[in-house]
Amino acid sequence: MAAVYATRQARRVQLFAKRTFDVIVAAATLILLSPLFLLTLLVIKLDSRGPIFSTTRQHCYGDRVIDLMTFRCSETTIGASLRRSGLERLPVWINVLRGEMSVIGPRCEAALHSIPFPDGIALRDSPFKPGIITPDTVQAHGALGSEGVNPDVFYIANWSLLLDLRIFFVRFFSLASYIDKS
Repeated sequence: MAAVYATRQARRVQLFAKRTFDVIVAAATLILLSPLFLLTLLVIKLDSRGPIFSTTRQHCYGDRVIDLMTFRCSETTIGASLRRSGLERLPVWINVLRGEMSVIGPRCEAALHSIPFPDGIALRDSPFKPGIITPDTVQAHGALGSEGVNPDVFYIANWSLLLDLRIFFVRFFSLASYIDKS
């Protein structure tokens, strides 16, 4: 019984560390990109009438519902450029700060609805929030080493802080490889 309690305590500590990592990374990202965030906000406001942000309702694990924030792109001249560059998703970091999402985590339940899960892995009971960086975005880079296994299933079954860091750095360095080094 003491071993079960110790295991649960260790799990709680790891989940607390994951949340701390989420808050630090989301805050740092928003601070570093705040000039771009504010410029985009201003351009959307000056370009058209209406709200600056758009929300999309997402149904996620454990019957949770989140309103995913993005910059409003419809009816704006900058909208197509925002979508192409991915900058329309910059407000999603606010969802992380609010505790609705995680920096690294599985996709939303809607995307996983038809995937059969092995015994012992209960999607509804998963403590993991949907991630900005999902395991499937790094699987092609070999971060998971789980060929033939759904990356979200692998993530839920094998989660650790080390796995999160590995996914984070693989994704970060795969994005850095696109930067022209000349």
